[in-house]
Amino acid sequence: MMCNDFNSEVTTFSNKTDSNTHFSNNNTLDSSNNIPILSRYNYDSSTSNSFDIPIAYQDNDQDSLSDFSTESIDFNNEISQNEQNFSLQEDLQILVSECCIPQGTADKLLLILRKHGHNDLPQTCRTLMKTPRNISQNIVSVSGGRYIHFRLASGIKRSISKYCKTVPCEVKININIDGLPLSKSSGSQFWPILASIEIKDFYTEPFAVGIFHEMSKPNNVNDFLRPFVNEAQIVLQEGVSLDNNHCKVLLNAILCDAPAKSLITCTKGHTGYFSCSKCSQEGDFICNRVVFPEINSTLRTNESFRTRSQEEHHVGDSILENLPIDMILQIPLDYMHLFGLGTSRLLQFYVRGRKNVRLPSAAIDSIDKHLIDSRKYIIKEFARMPRNLSYVDSWKATEVRLFVLYLGLVLLKPFVSQDYYNHFLSLSIAIRILADPEQCLVLNDFAHSLIIWFISQYRNIFGLEYLSHNVHNLQHLANDVKTLGCLDTFSCFKFKNHMQKIKKRIKNCGKPLEEYSNRIFELNQLPPEKCYLKSYPIIHFKKAVQGNDDISHLEFNGFTIFTKKNENCCLLNDNSLVFVLEIILDSINNVPYIN
Repeated sequence: MMCNDFNSEVTTFSNKTDSNTHFSNNNTLDSSNNIPILSRYNYDSSTSNSFDIPIAYQDNDQDSLSDFSTESIDFNNEISQNEQNFSLQEDLQILVSECCIPQGTADKLLLILRKHGHNDLPQTCRTLMKTPRNISQNIVSVSGGRYIHFRLASGIKRSISKYCKTVPCEVKININIDGLPLSKSSGSQFWPILASIEIKDFYTEPFAVGIFHEMSKPNNVNDFLRPFVNEAQIVLQEGVSLDNNHCKVLLNAILCDAPAKSLITCTKGHTGYFSCSKCSQEGDFICNRVVFPEINSTLRTNESFRTRSQEEHHVGDSILENLPIDMILQIPLDYMHLFGLGTSRLLQFYVRGRKNVRLPSAAIDSIDKHLIDSRKYIIKEFARMPRNLSYVDSWKATEVRLFVLYLGLVLLKPFVSQDYYNHFLSLSIAIRILADPEQCLVLNDFAHSLIIWFISQYRNIFGLEYLSHNVHNLQHLANDVKTLGCLDTFSCFKFKNHMQKIKKRIKNCGKPLEEYSNRIFELNQLPPEKCYLKSYPIIHFKKAVQGNDDISHLEFNGFTIFTKKNENCCLLNDNSLVFVLEIILDSINNVPYIN
């Protein structure tokens, strides 16, 4: 649906900008460098992402339904977690693990249950969860800290068993390495090595391969990575076996933010002159910043990296080079940090930048009001509700993405000049293209040209001194998409979410590594969960008090249709706009119809 409407938005680029402006001083953009126009490229609107389901148009003035309890039915999913039959003890184990219930609370719950006749239950949480007595024997001293290795092969097997009905011939994995602060009052931090198997159009939960703990990052990254690399070499060469079936394992990508990437690859950090991991451009020092003013510099290759063709880029030899991977293409830029957090600086300029860029306070107040008002229209697919622009410094990556790709297109237009709006629009459309699974390759060159134009005009609007590492690396995103697919296939979003789950399981900072290791051991002892691929749509029923059954909502792959006001607007394949009032089930054919 998103791709159908950006064509009309791009055509605004060809319009002449209005000389009227809300700013007291308007910089002139480089008119010799025209904005790329979509008409230069082939675009087939028939490949859009809109959906097609049976529609029954009826006049119905019936009031909205209320006071319903919800129960879910998936007609096509053979096995779901709710259909698995567990004993009371197994259900309690799952409850304690998933909800991170403290041991003291679980002990009291077991005491109450035993008091009411469930004497077959254990007396303590440690017995219930089969907590190991001495997990510390698996922890080793390495790289100035302490490390425990959970094994890559074991995690892959559990994920295949959980997400795949049959063992696939091959499976791709993504690896994530990053730091996780555990305390605000000390330097205590985890450095987890996370992995996840990748299944197209299906979410898979990451799992821990190993965790390092100390008051700082590992002082010798190769010692820290050695257990993982040694096992990964074997797994990538031999694969894994499950239920007498062999599965080949392919390493898809290693995902890190800029500081973590420079650490594990033993290259210059993001403030260095030769820090770009994708090209060989040497940065300039301007206004106490290292900036990258050039565009289209010589790209790095796996061969140039391994042969050290630019010695200034390297600070040592990385043990990751022992793996059969492309050190450039398979260690991509992190879209979450690069765009989500990096481009938040663009919004900061609008709030408190120079006078010729900064929005008037009345305009900011108006935008803030609209941001708050828009909350009631934000659908469940968005992770966070929008906040005021005054909090832009603390916006999360998902909030920046929501504003740049959706809300900002509407909210900024009345308050910025046409030149500035076109500049903002060029980035928004480029990222929307690269994030679309179908259009990211078809319109890849167009998206790249938009980003190049965005960067070239960035210096005219905000100043050369702000062409930072993040802004520069936007030009390399399109090339990563060509290699790995749309942006979300190699983003760090789900790994960041999993890190918060790791932190949530730590109740006592005294021995965090032992505590989390115990939780992992307990988790692995739980009854195997089966989350086989779902067949869509999944029908969720509302059960009325009077006994009349109606459908609450339809869950599709990637979106959900409700009947409530903010979730009931749909765009069909023929560009018809539909407001869903009621969803009716054809009980004979099990086909949902929309009224």
